[in-house]
Amino acid sequence: MRRAANGRPDCPSPAPPGSGNVRSPPARPKGRREDPVRRRGVGRGVAGRIGGMTAPARPLTPPGRTPTRATRSGQAGRMLRRGALAVVALGLAAPTVGSVAPASASTSVRVMTFNIAQLRVEDSRDRIVRLIRFYDPQVVFLNEVDGPNDQRNQAHSLAAALGMQAQTYLTERHGSVLRGNAILIPKRLRFLRVSRSRLTPNGCYLRGVVGATVDLGAANVNLGVAHLDGKEAGASCSNDPGYPVTSADAALEQAKQLRRIVGNPSCATFVGGDMNRVPGSSTHRVLTTFLKDTWLQRFDGRPVHRGGNQYTYGWATGGTPAKRIDYLLYDNATPMNADVPDDGLRVPGGEPDDYGAGTFPSDHKPVIASYRIPAARSCPAG
Repeated sequence: MRRAANGRPDCPSPAPPGSGNVRSPPARPKGRREDPVRRRGVGRGVAGRIGGMTAPARPLTPPGRTPTRATRSGQAGRMLRRGALAVVALGLAAPTVGSVAPASASTSVRVMTFNIAQLRVEDSRDRIVRLIRFYDPQVVFLNEVDGPNDQRNQAHSLAAALGMQAQTYLTERHGSVLRGNAILIPKRLRFLRVSRSRLTPNGCYLRGVVGATVDLGAANVNLGVAHLDGKEAGASCSNDPGYPVTSADAALEQAKQLRRIVGNPSCATFVGGDMNRVPGSSTHRVLTTFLKDTWLQRFDGRPVHRGGNQYTYGWATGGTPAKRIDYLLYDNATPMNADVPDDGLRVPGGEPDDYGAGTFPSDHKPVIASYRIPAARSCPAG
């Protein structure tokens, strides 16, 4: 992957929220009372359902955090319809007034997906923080984050160290520990909508997808992160040898359900995660019927993958990744480059990242990609 002079990947950064896309309000005539609706602006409310994901049955604001204006106003309450588990396709509604940038504008976003393996490698938290800072993504998808049942909340701990905020969905129970997926974005950006949906059938663990609509400033995007089951058809579960062996391929069936959740996107949509299946598998074929595999695309006549050897997993089979099972999938955007870190990548302040030598912070490698989003493909804010 090409590097800039400062050593960082040569990926464009998105415009800061609202830069170049918001006009200054006209001066208010003296003696005339300002319209409170106009003063608040358009599209700030939290919608009742996120496109493509089930509305959560819990508040968006984690315990102990200051509620957002949308939460205080009661709009989030209308969103969280307890028991209403309707699934709505991503991005089918027309954009609302004021929710997109001018037609001639576009913005860019850098996205990372990373299975962090519960931070079980020594000092992996600090090294993962350095790695994420090095690539400086605006969206981070995480798999295998542990929840607070063991006094750790890894997603929020990483977010705090990075100056980011997190939304999680923890479904996998490992003894007293809950584990699952997370989306991280910088604090300067906004979660407009968040949802959590189960993926069935159950394989060796309960699986789920956390989705969100995020305001990047110049565009809104729909996001989702999932971790499909690793159980092959007819195999038993390594975590529970007594678990009944079935003929079902759990990952394949979960991919089909993910397709029903996402639908046919009509706006900028990004889904990432550890899908536990290689390219060409039945699961991969299902995933690429409704989204595009970033690694396989081209930009300006060249392959977008300009860094790394594509393999994201396989350390346990000999110390060198031998499988590509972690993906960034997208629609209604243009991928410009993609990267899987080389085996010898040096994270600033750290040693060479070689998991075989016990220093790489996970048994997976991250996938990082940059995309251009046309203003016309901004997602509805409400």
